[in-house]
This record gives sequence, C-alpha cells and structure tokens, in this order.
Amino acid sequence: MNPEKFLSRGSGETRQKFLQFQLGTGINGLLEAKIAKEIITIPAKEILPVPEMPNWVIGIFAYRSEMLWIIDLKQLLGYQQISSLLTLDSQVNDLSLMAIVASFENQSLGLVVPNVQGIVEHDLQEIQSPSSELFSQEMIQFIEGHFPCKEQEITMLLNPRTIFYNETNNGIKSQFNSSENSETQSFLL
Repeated sequence: MNPEKFLSRGSGETRQKFLQFQLGTGINGLLEAKIAKEIITIPAKEILPVPEMPNWVIGIFAYRSEMLWIIDLKQLLGYQQISSLLTLDSQVNDLSLMAIVASFENQSLGLVVPNVQGIVEHDLQEIQSPSSELFSQEMIQFIEGHFPCKEQEITMLLNPRTIFYNETNNGIKSQFNSSENSETQSFLL
C-alpha cells in the first residue's frame, strides 16, 4: 500500500485520524474519521428487513427523516455475522445494535460493528499492503492496507469505495440501484 494515495488528498501530513472499531478478538477495523459521521445505537425491533437482499444487509432504519441501510460489516467482510442474533425472536425486542453512520460520495450507510474503540491516529508511512497470508481473497478487496500492531492483533484500513460500490461481490451500489424507478432509488439512497 502506498501512502501517496492518502497524501495526495490532503496537506501532505503523514499522520491521519481514523475511527477504530472491533470486528473480532484481535481484529480491528479503521475508517477515515471524515467518513464516520456518527455512532448510533439501533433497537433491532426498529429495523425493517428487506426481502431478496444479501444476508449482510440487515434492513433499513428510519434515521433523521431518511431511510438508512443497515449493513452487517462483519458478515460483509467474511466474519461471523452479527445479524444472526436478530433471528432469536424472543430477544429481538431487547437487542440493540451499534452502527457507524458512514457517508461516502453523498451516500450513507449504517455499518453495524460489535464495538467502537474511538478515534486513533496512524502514520500513513507505516501502512502495509493487504497480504493473502493475513486476509482471504474475498476480504482483500475491502482492505486498503493494514498497520503493524502487537502480536496476535490486526488493524486493517477499510476501503469505503468497495464497501459502497463493489460490483463483484453484490456490493451496496449494485443492490440498491437495481431498480429503474427513480423514486425508489431516491428512497433507497
């Protein structure tokens, strides 16, 4: 991974702020802080399931007078799904999900994660290319790179473009833009 990609976007600073969140034991994800707009808690009973969507799409949620697509980020990346908890009908009324409201190129998604750890700063000169030794081939497409961490820990920088626009893995854009009806499209996005 080449830090020039990030450096060309800004002032030439090699340090950048990221929102760090946990995806599993010893597995952390990062999104650029400017993409992460808010952390919200969503009562599971307020998420409306949408039929015929990939199982990583949990549903839609009424958020600030708009509909926000709720995505199980762990499952999208190939980890054990968080949304499987929603099938436990007796507990759904009490279950809440933590979501990062992420905005990228005028689109917003709610990315459900187990735990948000806060804002961290990393030196972009230290970013390493994603390796097939650390990540599955399916997962690599979602990763910009990773930062060296303690032993038994991985901190990966996610690529918002592939989360929002990935066509090869039934990405968000292809799922939500399949309708020809412009009214439906504006409702969905």
